[in-house]
Amino acid sequence: MARRSGAEAAEVHAPMDCRGRYLIPETRELLIQAAGYGADKLQGRPPSVGEFSSPSQFQLLKELHSSATGSVHLAKIKDPQSRLKDVVVLKKRKVPELGKAKDMFNEYEVMKRLSHPNIIRCYGYFWEFPSQCLYIVLEYANRGDLHGELQTRKRLGKHFSDNEVWDVLAQVLRGLRHIHARGIVHRDIKTMNLLLNDEGVIKLGDFGVSRQMSENTVCLHSFYGTPLYLSPELIEGALEFAPKPSGN
Repeated sequence: MARRSGAEAAEVHAPMDCRGRYLIPETRELLIQAAGYGADKLQGRPPSVGEFSSPSQFQLLKELHSSATGSVHLAKIKDPQSRLKDVVVLKKRKVPELGKAKDMFNEYEVMKRLSHPNIIRCYGYFWEFPSQCLYIVLEYANRGDLHGELQTRKRLGKHFSDNEVWDVLAQVLRGLRHIHARGIVHRDIKTMNLLLNDEGVIKLGDFGVSRQMSENTVCLHSFYGTPLYLSPELIEGALEFAPKPSGN
């Protein structure tokens, strides 16, 4: 089969979104015209999912993180008619390479399958062609992460009570049960990726290295995680994981 050029591929994939609905003509033309700016990185996906399509729709309130590959901002939607009234997190990633685009799309593809009180919600994504940046719009947990909460309490001398520890653990396990039931492995559970809102609800976040298991996947061989939070098996070099026989 002959390989299509970027422009041809864009023209084939542009008319329909991920739910099989036809895109408006303006969006289709935008994708075709932008083929030279990296439309190949979309891999057949629509240029946006959700109600957002441009960073100009957001008022940036505060920078939460910045690096050479992108930034994370606290943002407010400018449109008063938007269904999202709360402040959101706008995650921007520069995607100069196709492989990195796949990683970013992986985070969205995983999160769109999840809907649970103990998991950060994902509201969609959009692609900005001229800058070759991918934006993901996420729920904002206004008390920050568990790592910051621990540091604050340590500084103030107000440690977690036993009941609070059990409550945090139970919430994390409920979130993990939800993703595991859908064949998803997070692969980077740590205090920095456990977020809190003002009601004390724990939410699993940052699914950047997560993996959607297929029906044919028995075990994982890849090595991911943060050194101080790795399991003993990974530290000892066991790179293959599978359920152990029960002995019955």
